[in-house]
Amino acid sequence: MPGQAALVGLLSVGSRGQIESALGRATKRPVQTALLRPGFRRALRERRLGALPDLGLAVLWSALGDSDLFLLSEGSSSVLEFLAGVDFSYDILDHLLSDPFEAMTVVDEAARVVYIAPVHEGFFGLGHGAAIGRPVQEVIENTRLHKVVASGKAEIGETQSMRGITRVVSRTPIRGSDGKLRGAIGRVLFKGPKQLEALNQRINALEDEVAFYRREAHAARERRYGLDDLIGESRAMGRLKGEIVQLAPLDVPVLITGESGVGKELVAQALHRLSPRRDGPMVAVNAAALPDSLVEGELFGYEAGAFTGADRRGRPGKFEQAASGTLFLDEIGEMRRPCR
Repeated sequence: MPGQAALVGLLSVGSRGQIESALGRATKRPVQTALLRPGFRRALRERRLGALPDLGLAVLWSALGDSDLFLLSEGSSSVLEFLAGVDFSYDILDHLLSDPFEAMTVVDEAARVVYIAPVHEGFFGLGHGAAIGRPVQEVIENTRLHKVVASGKAEIGETQSMRGITRVVSRTPIRGSDGKLRGAIGRVLFKGPKQLEALNQRINALEDEVAFYRREAHAARERRYGLDDLIGESRAMGRLKGEIVQLAPLDVPVLITGESGVGKELVAQALHRLSPRRDGPMVAVNAAALPDSLVEGELFGYEAGAFTGADRRGRPGKFEQAASGTLFLDEIGEMRRPCR
């Protein structure tokens, strides 16, 4: 059939190591010598798939009564490297072909089904093998695999409705080493919108984190204020400057209140520069802009591997970073969290 992998040789070896039959490249002495090595035969019985990289051959083992049957196929360097280097290559391929969470459908260059995962057969009410050889659009509702074969262009992350259920799928054209289109594969990326929504929430959280760090970096570059930057000669301004001078030497928390835009951060900077902690860092946190998902990690830090996506080295929190300096929680009044 078109699209099938071409076999280039076959060798049958009896239980005593005698050659029973040989076809194609298996009749060549170097190939027979490599296949008959006791260590190679023993390993291949366990692995089922292997390779003879020096000869450019992939090898599939099967039992034939008491005999060993070796089926030979030519392979690319990457395939041969994979088969030779991974002891459980057969198990990986078996997983990829039968995984119920990312079920696969394969079509040939004429968009006929040449493989469909067992879970898909059950989903569509098909008997085992009933779809093989049929046009894919007759088998799978709303498929576009035949269009991908025609265009040669992949479609990744598309939604597809099948039997009233929406799935997120990928459709990828497959080309041979000569560049010729051999067919296409379709895989389920997500079982439904809920899984896609979970991914979307994770992406949004990461985007919030990046935006937060950008704001923090920008703000850190702009903070160079002291008492002289508090401009004004009014009695109220004079009283404020006097209170700053009195409070700065004390190791106490300070609450700075006022309308938005009046310069609360300028006061915090002035307090820091006049305090005994002035040689330490001035760590500022825009509390109002801090996403819910980052509050605990940003303020208190975390250990390496504390959660998925965590920095592998861990990260100190803002409190720890400001241990020898000053911590300024800007807009702290906006950090209202619902009770749990």
